[in-house]
This record gives sequence, C-alpha cells and structure tokens, in this order.
Amino acid sequence: MNLLPRTRFFSRSIFLVLLLAIPLAPQLAQAQSSPPRHKAPPPPAPPPATDQQQFLSYWTTETGWRTELQLRNNQVGHILTVTPVLRTADGTETPLFPVVVQPQEVKTVDVATAIGNSAPQLIGTYGSLALRYSAPNQINLYAVSMVMGVGHSIAFHIDATGEDQAENVGGREGIWWLPNATANDYLVLMNQGQIPLQLSVSLYDASGKASVQRLALPPRGMNRLSVRQLVSAAKLAGSYGGIKVSAASHAGSLDTLHVLFDENAGFSAVMKMFFYDPRAQLQERDYAKTGQWTLRAPMLALSNPDPSLAFPVGTVLHPQLFIRNTTSKPIDASLAFNWRSDTSSGKSPATILHLSLLKLVASTLPRFKMARPSRKPPDGLLSP
Repeated sequence: MNLLPRTRFFSRSIFLVLLLAIPLAPQLAQAQSSPPRHKAPPPPAPPPATDQQQFLSYWTTETGWRTELQLRNNQVGHILTVTPVLRTADGTETPLFPVVVQPQEVKTVDVATAIGNSAPQLIGTYGSLALRYSAPNQINLYAVSMVMGVGHSIAFHIDATGEDQAENVGGREGIWWLPNATANDYLVLMNQGQIPLQLSVSLYDASGKASVQRLALPPRGMNRLSVRQLVSAAKLAGSYGGIKVSAASHAGSLDTLHVLFDENAGFSAVMKMFFYDPRAQLQERDYAKTGQWTLRAPMLALSNPDPSLAFPVGTVLHPQLFIRNTTSKPIDASLAFNWRSDTSSGKSPATILHLSLLKLVASTLPRFKMARPSRKPPDGLLSP
C-alpha cells in the first residue's frame, strides 16, 4: 500500500513548513511592533551674549532717603556681571563697581555705600541709573530700585525698563492726587537715550482745565518736578487731576515716575503712569475680544487690609477710584465691579459715567451696589 510513503511526505512537508516559518517569525513580530523611536534632536544653542542695558528712573542719597538696588540673575547656568551707572540730572555718568550675580541669585546693593567707595561726590544728590551687562537677552536680568524714607514707613518700588529706540510718537499719561496739605510728591522725567528730548508737560484739573509748559531733557538727563508747586503756580482747582507728558520725537526714550508721600501720616504710593500711543487701534488691545476698550484693576482691597501690611488692628480701608477721559471727545464709561471674600462672591450692576473731554472723576466704592457678603470682602476686580 502507498499510505506510508504519503504519510512520510506529509510529515516532511509539515517539517519543512515549520522550518520555513521559524525564520520568518521574528520578522513578522518585528513588522507588527511599533516603529523604533528616534532620539529628539538636541536643543538649539542659546543665542550669543550681547551688550544689554536697562534703566531705573530714580535714585537718591539725599538726607532722609536711602536707595537700594536689587538685581536678580534669571539665568540657570551663567554668571551675570552688572555694572550700575549713576546718572545725574545733567546726564553725567558715573559707573560703580561691577556686581557679580550668580545664576538664580539676588544681589542687593546699597547705593550710598557703593557711592562712598567709588564716587563720594554724589553723596546727597539724586538722578537716574543705567544697568549694563552682557547676556543673550535683556530679560536675563530683573532689577528693582527701592527708594525708602529713613525713619518713616515710606517706600517706592521702581522696576527697571528698557529703551524702545524704534518708538517715535507718544507720551506718558497719569493722574495726580494731593489728598491733604502735608502730602508731597515728585514727578520724575527721564531721558534714557543719547538724543535730547523736547517735552510738553500738561497738568489738568478735574474739569479738564490745562496748564502746559515745555522743557528739554539733555541726553541721559532727568528732571524732578513737584506737582504741588506746578498746580499752585497754574492755579488749578481741586486735589486731583491728570498728567500728560508728550515727546516731540523719540518717545520710546522717555520714562516717567510719579510718587506721593506724607511723612506725617507715614503714607506713600507710586502713582502709575502709562505709555500713550495716539495711533493705537482697538483690535491691537482687545485681547478678550469684547469689541470695546477695557481696563481692569485686579486685586483692589475693599475694606480689610492684607495682614502682611501690618496695619493696626481695626484698620478699615476706604478706596477711591480715579477715572479720567484722556481723549478730546466725550465718552461713556461703564463700571462693573466683582468682589469676593473667603466664602462668597458677587457682582454689582454696571454704573455708567459720562465723561466730557479730558475730564476726571473720583468715585468711592460705597457708591457701588454690592450684595452683602457673609463678611467684608478683602479684594475685588474693577473693569471700566
């Protein structure tokens, strides 16, 4: 019978198939597995270090005042060497000893001590300051000037800024406020650049009445004015109004600082000023896509001061809002107020303010109809 040979052939066939399948198995398994992972390319090399410069609008070593520089190196693996350069009102520069700041380190420099070691002729004076260093980016350095009243709870936190040499048009806008007869103030005008600035300084009272004077700042120069004296000389009415400082050209080299202090009351404040560009369009600033110009004032203390401020027990705050129309046409401003406490939150109905051209109004928060929270709200958000 022929069964045996056929069986043998069948066995050999099976054996042959198995032999053929075994070498293919690893290839099939490899084909069905995920593709091999490729290593990510190395990160690009950091840009080379170049000369950088930042500016602080004010320092003083006059009697009763102390100035401290705080320099932070934001880099992770590179040392930063910073040279502070003091500038006097006429633009004369005096470099101080370089300060070496380790990665992620904060160095503190007492200006009076640094001056005493290298430039004693500047003791008892004031001016502006340049910070020069070599780094890949300007933001590798964060710098602050702390100007403090000796023996008083008075201090001004002044952030360093950079010069925008490409900006030619614009100016600075702010609000002046003299709450009582003993409050003093400084309005500092600074030329960061190397080209003289021709400025127009306008002060307005709450009704929009203006007083204008023109002055020049030399290269690297600055000027310190008293708003109280300017208001008195111009016979402007009231205790608050507007400030506008315009540059005929090179507006990106202009910086301003307005500070308020009362030694008797132990009170001080930095009255914020902002760059004003008359060419700005709504679509350039409407980040929230609201279709209207919107300003926000976050973290406004309503009644209870933060414990970190160390006010006496029982202190109650009475915040006041200043809203100014900086344009040459009437506008309607809608004020919406959101508040919150530790346990609840709420929102007031919108209040409409009709502002004529260049007019400023002051409003206290009790005018807003707030729902009563379970406790006095510590902070809030104002959106005009």
